[in-house]
Amino acid sequence: MYTGGIENYPELVDRLAKNGTLWGNSASALKGVRDPFQWARAFAEAAIACPWPQARAEGLPHDGSWLIKPLRGSGGAGIRSWRGQSPPARGKGVEYYFQPRIVGTPCSAVFVGAAGRAVLLGATRQLMGGAWSGASEFAYAGSIGPLKLSRQKEEQWQRIGNCLARRFALVGLFGVDAIDDGSTVWPVEVNPRYTASVEVLERAIGFQAVQLHAEACCRGTLAEPQAPSSDHCVGKAILYAPTDLVVSARFFFWARQRAEAWPWPDLADVPDVGAVIRRGQPVATFFAEASDESATQHALRARLDQARRLLNLA
Repeated sequence: MYTGGIENYPELVDRLAKNGTLWGNSASALKGVRDPFQWARAFAEAAIACPWPQARAEGLPHDGSWLIKPLRGSGGAGIRSWRGQSPPARGKGVEYYFQPRIVGTPCSAVFVGAAGRAVLLGATRQLMGGAWSGASEFAYAGSIGPLKLSRQKEEQWQRIGNCLARRFALVGLFGVDAIDDGSTVWPVEVNPRYTASVEVLERAIGFQAVQLHAEACCRGTLAEPQAPSSDHCVGKAILYAPTDLVVSARFFFWARQRAEAWPWPDLADVPDVGAVIRRGQPVATFFAEASDESATQHALRARLDQARRLLNLA
């Protein structure tokens, strides 16, 4: 079972699958669904709205209304607004494409797929880069959910999931990043594996993600979706280093204590004492729970502020 980034290396997945049972999507499935031109075509044929990608910059406006994105990206790394700058050189595995920029709320959904169909497990709002997290503009900084979906939005998400599961024979957990413009959910990226927002939905709703993944991969069975609690919201946020730093003992022991909380930790990805973290790299992941999205985000920011003080960054 693989997680973030490995989907960009289908040849590695193929090699690993020869040594044991693969819980996840095969190399052939990855080659199709990680190609933005292939999934955009699949959505178009299913009458699902999506921003149509371009392989070249010729003729595109330089006003930031388009994005330049790496083909082998993960977590928002390498995404930039296109303003006519010199694009990265092609070759040596560095390739990119261009995608129209959709104005709206970044969000994502988690599905479990098998036998050509998918079950929507839930959706979250994505927290993107900003001063509060220290992340770059398009970097993934966390998730808050579950989102309360209208019948229309739930149907849109379900069509997106079923289209991908059917067209690319996806199996197990997979995620779709999208922009919600208020009336339409626009899919902008497909992540055919366990995604960063799974643990938020798992914690908020109560399902066991890996069990669902195993049943789909090993037996081809899909679980019935669970209704999220109306008064329970969970969030996670990643603190990125605003400057080069060395992890202090004071921060480490504070963080480790919170990482040992049961059944759910308040903190994860604790760095060792003395670890050197470079500017722009993630420091740790923080969790919070509250009755609604606003209160959850407030609690997350408070925990990041406390961590900054312990790291002498405030």
